Amino acid sequence: MPSLYQVSHETRMAIDELMQLDDMPENVIEDTLESVSGDLHEKQLSVAAYVMNLRGDVVAMKEYEKSMNERRKSIEKKILRLTESIMTSMQVNNQREIPSLELSIKIRMNPASVVIDDDKILPKKYFRVIKEPNKSSIKEAILSGIKVKGVHLQRKEKLEIK
Repeated sequence: MPSLYQVSHETRMAIDELMQLDDMPENVIEDTLESVSGDLHEKQLSVAAYVMNLRGDVVAMKEYEKSMNERRKSIEKKILRLTESIMTSMQVNNQREIPSLELSIKIRMNPASVVIDDDKILPKKYFRVIKEPNKSSIKEAILSGIKVKGVHLQRKEKLEIK
């Protein structure tokens, strides 16, 4: 089965050839054009229908991803609750380790981590500054007539299939 590109190319070539023939009757040219265009039209519709099916697949995949993400988060919370329960039990009973052949269960100290008590008094040298263009304010400025160096507005075409 030829691709849309091939059908489109063949249609364009057939139309070009027909336009070069001066002695062909008008009704033959119209019938030929209708036949060639029909193949292209059918192929375009088939590809568009396939795009719609792929969009449906994407929607289903996103729903599945959402469901799996919620399930993962639920399991992570369960793990946290259970480990906190074991740790609390060990701390209450002054245990630093639970002896076992199957598992290694120990309470250990984590490396030191920074806790920010008041970032308003923290010296500026300890802040990260992320610099990025604000595209919405740039667009607003250009639309209101302000010239902004280094940017331009661009409109692109898109194919809409519903």
